[in-house]
Order: sequence, then C-alpha cells, then structure tokens
Amino acid sequence: MTLLSPLFRFLYTIEVPRDPTTRRPLQTGVVPWRPTSSGVEVLLVTSRSSGKWIIPKGWPMLFRTLADAAACEAYEEAGIRGRTSVEPLGRIDAPKTYRFAGTIDWLLVVHAMQVTEELSAWPEQHQRRREWLSIDEAAKRIRPKALAPLIRALPSLVAPQQR
Repeated sequence: MTLLSPLFRFLYTIEVPRDPTTRRPLQTGVVPWRPTSSGVEVLLVTSRSSGKWIIPKGWPMLFRTLADAAACEAYEEAGIRGRTSVEPLGRIDAPKTYRFAGTIDWLLVVHAMQVTEELSAWPEQHQRRREWLSIDEAAKRIRPKALAPLIRALPSLVAPQQR
C-alpha cells in the first residue's frame, strides 16, 4: 500500500452505487441452482483475474432491480437464464484487494436463481469456466468464504419451489 492508496480507493468507488443504509459500495449477484434427483446443485464460475470460484456478480444497473441486474450478470458471466428470487438470500461483506487502492469493503447482495436455460455460447465464455457442483463442494470452493453459509442454506430455502 502506498501514500496514494486513499486516493485510489476514492477513485475506484466514486461512481459506484452504494447501499442506502450503510453507504458502502454495492454489488449484486446470484447463486445459480438446479434441482437434481439427490437434491440441489450450484453453478460456480471462475473469476477472470485469479481463477477463483465465485458466483456471477456485478454492479447494480440503472432502472433495474438488484435481482434483474444480477440475472444480467449471470447471463454474461455464466451463460445462464432462469428465475431469480426477488428477495435476497442475504448480504455479505465482500472485501476486495486492489493493487493500488488496497482493500475496499464491498457489500454483496445475493439472490437465488433457479436455472432454466444453460447456453452453449455467452459473452464471457472465453474468459471464465463454469461448473455444476454439489452444495458441499460449492461451499468448499466458493470465494469469498462468507458465501458458504448462504450456499449451505439454499436447499431448505428453495425446496418449496421444487414442488
């Protein structure tokens, strides 16, 4: 970190949407899921820079709900479409470390998405991998780790939708 880190943190977040309550920089994402004979599977994607397993996520979009913006990110990053929950599964702290800005604490609002369509071609297919995983395996691989409890709770939250 340098003496200019506060300036870079300011520049990285100056035009970023913020949570109205906490004023923290805000992102939105989905935990994509599908029913299987043995329960539920979750789809994770790799990040472009580090290759870590993450959920599709991105910035809120003007004139769209957080759920709709997250669904757009799911299409772009994972090539999926589906039914996205209006109410979030939860909110987590999602700190990111940037080369010049240091760590910025983002607030990530997470929705569930029941996947109804998996495309063979999508905008970021050459930049990311996607993989369907069991709840346990997804919870082990996911970054940030604060998402693991939301993934583990998913089967009980989506069970009524499967009927």
